[in-house]
Amino acid sequence: MAVTQPPPRGAVDTLAQSLRGELIEPGQPGYDSARALYNAMIDRRPALIARCVDAADVITCVRYARAEGIELAIRGGGHNGGGLGSVDRGLVITCRRCTASASIPMPGR
Repeated sequence: MAVTQPPPRGAVDTLAQSLRGELIEPGQPGYDSARALYNAMIDRRPALIARCVDAADVITCVRYARAEGIELAIRGGGHNGGGLGSVDRGLVITCRRCTASASIPMPGR
């Protein structure tokens, strides 16, 4: 499902306007620090990095990636030695700024 072309400008602008968090693209200030991984041996360059602040941002990003047919990686703030929290030419969702959490009650527990 990897995309070789950048996402369409209009779609990127719409995504940026739909998020409460920040959308970072290559060339913008903070891009290199936002794409950096715990394992510095892995050097991936996503087309977009979404700094989500809530579940609605995450849902918007997942829908965007599906609609545009681009790869998606999600970071939860922890470390992953294998670099699974990033993707080349795709969309990286980082949830480091998400502050709310929810639990789902399990019947019988």
